[in-house]
Amino acid sequence: WVMQWAVPHQAEHPHVSCLTPRFVAALRRRGQRVNTWTVNQRADLQRAAHSGVDGVIGDSPLQLRAWLEVG
Repeated sequence: WVMQWAVPHQAEHPHVSCLTPRFVAALRRRGQRVNTWTVNQRADLQRAAHSGVDGVIGDSPLQLRAWLEVG
């Protein structure tokens, strides 16, 4: 997190365990996109969606896609 102040960037990549809607909103106010990792459980995907992230990173993209298609 120290590098966020030293190097300009357009996105943050916090671990899914750090996500809250308030945290994501704070990053957005700074003009950041938010992509979270490691989303390997359906509950993690739900947490990411509820928090309003732009993208998710997980070990099984096909599983993530299947969960998204089911809803």
